Amino acid sequence: KVECEALVKLISQWILKDREDDREVEDDADKPEPKDSSGTVSPRSFWKNNSASNDAKNKAMDLSDAGIQVGATKVFLIQDTFDMIERLRGQVTMINATKISSLVRMYLTRK
Repeated sequence: KVECEALVKLISQWILKDREDDREVEDDADKPEPKDSSGTVSPRSFWKNNSASNDAKNKAMDLSDAGIQVGATKVFLIQDTFDMIERLRGQVTMINATKISSLVRMYLTRK
């Protein structure tokens, strides 16, 4: 149960950061200068940089801001939050599939 709560908190942090980044992009759309894409955070680096050990930071965050409610046996999500998690899952799956494909091609070439 503790791991599940930590995972839900990490997901909600990612969702809130993604929403904040989206707002910044919308605000920068009015400006003529293009925004540097180097400031974006990939899902994998987000998970590596935000471990569950930051308990003080995790406790201060409200899960309802991210559209998540944790029940006794279920986790409830609003549609927007569910869509963001699905997008994250798709990105991670695509990255992993690319790595597997690359390794298989490398193996076949060296064989």
